[in-house]
Amino acid sequence: MYSHAPRLAALAAASAILATACFGGTPPAASPAPADGGTQVSTGSDVKATLSGDPGSGTKNVTITFGSVTAAGAVKAEPAATIPTLPAGFARTAAFDISTTATFDKATVCFDNDKVTATSKLYHYKNVTWEDRTSSVNPPQICGEFTSFSPVAIVDGQAASPTPTPTTAPTATATPTEAASATPSPTAAATTAAPTVAATKTPTPTAAATKTPTPTVAASPTPTPTPSPTPSPTPTPSPVANAPACPTTGLAICGTVTDSATGAVIPQACITLGPPIRCWTTTGGDGKYVINLSDVAAQPGTTWDVYALRTTPEPKYAQAYSGVFPVSGIVTKNFQLVKQ
Repeated sequence: MYSHAPRLAALAAASAILATACFGGTPPAASPAPADGGTQVSTGSDVKATLSGDPGSGTKNVTITFGSVTAAGAVKAEPAATIPTLPAGFARTAAFDISTTATFDKATVCFDNDKVTATSKLYHYKNVTWEDRTSSVNPPQICGEFTSFSPVAIVDGQAASPTPTPTTAPTATATPTEAASATPSPTAAATTAAPTVAATKTPTPTAAATKTPTPTVAASPTPTPTPSPTPSPTPTPSPVANAPACPTTGLAICGTVTDSATGAVIPQACITLGPPIRCWTTTGGDGKYVINLSDVAAQPGTTWDVYALRTTPEPKYAQAYSGVFPVSGIVTKNFQLVKQ
């Protein structure tokens, strides 16, 4: 990273306004233009720059070959004292912060390092994660393909194997035996009244007629219907508020973030100063953002660089980089992001 003593006070004051951070950690200082100017590259195709290495890490030199440079500028590779935590199983061999003020499409970066082995890899810290950018390994040289710069590390090791999940044997489930249900047949009990013999004065008795009563059948109960559940209403998501208006005076960086394919605005995109470790702010529902540097007592003419990306919510968008630029008033930096 670049050293910016004039901006230390400004960045310290800014920590109080980072309550809506997208990533954990301490907000980085903005990267300035290289103090020594770096190595200048001109426009053209297959533009090559050879930079000094780092004897302490065994790196003799760093060679960068740009596919196409559309705007000339300076490129620099500085040994990195600290880098974000590497994936489990990998150890650092050497690390560099690579930056450029040139505009390019892609670049091949090669390191000549005495500690490179056949199992070495070239990792690039991008979108808050490490990516394997290795394209070739021919000890002592290792190369990788890049479309943007930030921390780059030569690493050795092997990714940790995931712990296998034991397979539990399925438990046999016995088929339940259906109990036979005997359906009783209703029996209508008929009660027969005994005949009554009526006594008369005549010698021949008269038999009174008898009547067999009809049995009463009990009525089956009517089942009570089960009420249907009332569906819960689907919640309506709250709209994202628009960004505040860009100030007309003071020191500020403002802009709009859109989809490179459709031109639609992108809300909730993360805007960072320097490499994307912590969001400085996010875009509103209108895709706009505002970074008011006057609030942190920034000095006119200080150089800054801005990244824009979106890792959540879906869809995700790859990071875009503004390059390094001075701020002496109101500066507009728009971004067109590519959907991942």
